[in-house]
Amino acid sequence: MIEIAEVLPTSPTRLWTLVQQVGVTHAVGGLPWDERGNEQPWDYMPLLRMKQRYENAGFTAFGD
Repeated sequence: MIEIAEVLPTSPTRLWTLVQQVGVTHAVGGLPWDERGNEQPWDYMPLLRMKQRYENAGFTAFGD
């Protein structure tokens, strides 16, 4: 089975909608640098919030 993934920004953009329209189902993202200033982007909570944003938009986070 082939799963199509795309590297996407960590926050929703129009690109998220466009890639879903062509059949992309999985998201790969970088570190969430735009998170709150009191947490490091590699800490658990910023990564969890980023994963939840992808899932709320209908993507499966790569590796799940």
